[in-house]
Amino acid sequence: MLQKKNPYPIHAQAQALKALGDSYLTKHEFKPGDLVQLKAGLNILKEPAYGEVAFVLEVQSGRRNSDTNSGGNHEYEPTEIRIGIISGMSEQFEGYWVDANRFEPYKN
Repeated sequence: MLQKKNPYPIHAQAQALKALGDSYLTKHEFKPGDLVQLKAGLNILKEPAYGEVAFVLEVQSGRRNSDTNSGGNHEYEPTEIRIGIISGMSEQFEGYWVDANRFEPYKN
């Protein structure tokens, strides 16, 4: 069986994984009206992109993605905050439910 070669030394990979995991597990208390941004290394979304700001519209503790059509690993991911963004594709205000653990308060 052919094994996929990892381009990163195992020690560097372990350090990166630990840092990203710790960042993901760091919780922030958000409320409607807060400005937020993605945490470094934790983007799985098309929008917002890194460095873009989002506006918290709604918070529902314990909410999970119930879209059975999303497939993959994100089908039951936590989606506790609803954010509003100005979509780069349509230049319109759009709202999305997202995993709060992937966001942090906006730092200007």
